[in-house]
Amino acid sequence: MMKTIGTCSVCNGPVQVPEDNASAQPVCANCGATAESPHGPVLKMKAAPNSSLDELRQTLEKVVDRWCPKINKNAKEQPPESFEQRMAKALLNLNAFEIDYRRFIAGGKPLNTDYPLPFPAKTE
Repeated sequence: MMKTIGTCSVCNGPVQVPEDNASAQPVCANCGATAESPHGPVLKMKAAPNSSLDELRQTLEKVVDRWCPKINKNAKEQPPESFEQRMAKALLNLNAFEIDYRRFIAGGKPLNTDYPLPFPAKTE
Protein backbone atom coordinates (compact mmCIF):
# COMPACT_ATOMS: atom_id res chain seq x y z
CA MET A 1 0.00 0.00 0.00
CA MET A 2 1.25 3.49 -0.87
CA LYS A 3 0.99 6.58 1.32
CA THR A 4 0.43 9.98 -0.32
CA ILE A 5 2.74 12.62 1.16
CA GLY A 6 2.27 15.55 -1.22
CA THR A 7 1.54 16.89 -4.69
CA CYS A 8 3.84 16.64 -7.70
CA SER A 9 5.09 20.02 -8.92
CA VAL A 10 5.41 18.65 -12.46
CA CYS A 11 1.91 17.22 -13.07
CA ASN A 12 -0.02 17.87 -9.82
CA GLY A 13 -0.33 14.11 -9.27
CA PRO A 14 -0.01 12.39 -5.87
CA VAL A 15 3.53 11.94 -4.54
CA GLN A 16 3.73 8.64 -2.71
CA VAL A 17 6.00 6.40 -0.65
CA PRO A 18 5.38 2.81 0.52
CA GLU A 19 3.58 2.79 3.91
CA ASP A 20 6.02 0.22 5.28
CA ASN A 21 9.12 2.17 4.14
CA ALA A 22 8.85 5.90 4.89
CA SER A 23 12.53 6.42 3.98
CA ALA A 24 11.96 5.36 0.33
CA GLN A 25 12.39 7.90 -2.46
CA PRO A 26 9.09 9.80 -2.97
CA VAL A 27 7.68 9.17 -6.47
CA CYS A 28 4.76 10.72 -8.37
CA ALA A 29 2.08 8.09 -9.07
CA ASN A 30 1.12 9.84 -12.34
CA CYS A 31 4.35 10.86 -14.11
CA GLY A 32 7.06 9.00 -12.15
CA ALA A 33 8.96 12.15 -11.16
CA THR A 34 11.15 11.78 -8.08
CA ALA A 35 11.64 14.28 -5.29
CA GLU A 36 14.45 16.78 -5.95
CA SER A 37 15.18 16.83 -2.21
CA PRO A 38 14.54 13.32 -0.88
CA HIS A 39 14.81 14.34 2.78
CA GLY A 40 12.02 16.91 2.74
CA PRO A 41 11.85 20.64 2.14
CA VAL A 42 15.12 22.56 1.96
CA LEU A 43 15.41 24.93 4.91
CA LYS A 44 17.60 28.03 4.93
CA MET A 45 20.14 27.33 7.66
CA LYS A 46 22.49 29.54 9.65
CA ALA A 47 25.88 28.27 10.79
CA ALA A 48 26.40 27.77 14.50
CA PRO A 49 27.59 30.93 16.28
CA ASN A 50 31.34 31.47 16.42
CA SER A 51 31.99 28.81 13.80
CA SER A 52 34.96 29.41 11.54
CA LEU A 53 32.69 29.17 8.47
CA ASP A 54 30.42 31.88 9.87
CA GLU A 55 33.41 34.15 10.49
CA LEU A 56 34.76 33.43 6.99
CA ARG A 57 31.37 34.25 5.43
CA GLN A 58 31.16 37.54 7.37
CA THR A 59 34.68 38.51 6.26
CA LEU A 60 33.88 37.63 2.65
CA GLU A 61 30.68 39.71 2.83
CA LYS A 62 32.70 42.71 4.06
CA VAL A 63 35.16 42.36 1.16
CA VAL A 64 32.34 42.03 -1.37
CA ASP A 65 30.53 45.05 0.14
CA ARG A 66 33.71 47.13 -0.26
CA TRP A 67 34.50 46.06 -3.83
CA CYS A 68 30.94 45.78 -5.13
CA PRO A 69 28.50 47.86 -3.08
CA LYS A 70 24.82 46.95 -3.06
CA ILE A 71 22.81 48.86 -5.61
CA ASN A 72 19.20 49.58 -4.75
CA LYS A 73 17.20 48.56 -7.78
CA ASN A 74 13.50 48.83 -8.43
CA ALA A 75 12.23 45.27 -7.87
CA LYS A 76 9.64 45.66 -10.65
CA GLU A 77 12.29 46.58 -13.21
CA GLN A 78 15.11 44.33 -12.09
CA PRO A 79 15.57 42.21 -8.95
CA PRO A 80 18.49 43.05 -6.65
CA GLU A 81 21.75 41.27 -7.38
CA SER A 82 22.42 38.09 -5.44
CA PHE A 83 25.46 37.78 -3.20
CA GLU A 84 27.02 35.44 -5.78
CA GLN A 85 26.57 38.02 -8.57
CA ARG A 86 28.09 40.75 -6.41
CA MET A 87 30.96 38.42 -5.43
CA ALA A 88 31.78 37.80 -9.12
CA LYS A 89 31.78 41.56 -9.77
CA ALA A 90 33.97 42.15 -6.71
CA LEU A 91 36.51 39.64 -8.03
CA LEU A 92 36.55 41.43 -11.40
CA ASN A 93 37.07 44.76 -9.60
CA LEU A 94 39.93 43.29 -7.54
CA ASN A 95 41.50 41.93 -10.72
CA ALA A 96 41.24 45.35 -12.39
CA PHE A 97 42.81 46.93 -9.28
CA GLU A 98 45.74 44.49 -9.47
CA ILE A 99 46.31 45.20 -13.17
CA ASP A 100 46.17 48.96 -12.61
CA TYR A 101 48.50 48.72 -9.62
CA ARG A 102 51.04 46.74 -11.66
CA ARG A 103 50.77 49.42 -14.40
CA PHE A 104 51.25 52.12 -11.70
CA ILE A 105 54.32 50.38 -10.24
CA ALA A 106 55.82 50.07 -13.74
CA GLY A 107 55.51 53.86 -14.14
CA GLY A 108 52.39 53.90 -16.25
CA LYS A 109 49.10 55.60 -15.59
CA PRO A 110 46.26 53.48 -14.14
CA LEU A 111 43.17 53.17 -16.32
CA ASN A 112 40.88 53.69 -13.35
CA THR A 113 41.41 55.41 -10.01
CA ASP A 114 37.91 54.94 -8.62
CA TYR A 115 38.80 52.04 -6.32
CA PRO A 116 37.71 51.68 -2.69
CA LEU A 117 41.39 51.58 -1.66
CA PRO A 118 44.28 53.85 -2.69
CA PHE A 119 47.28 52.34 -4.42
CA PRO A 120 50.05 51.42 -1.98
CA ALA A 121 53.14 53.61 -2.17
CA LYS A 122 55.81 52.58 -4.66
CA THR A 123 58.63 50.63 -3.05
CA GLU A 124 62.19 50.78 -4.33
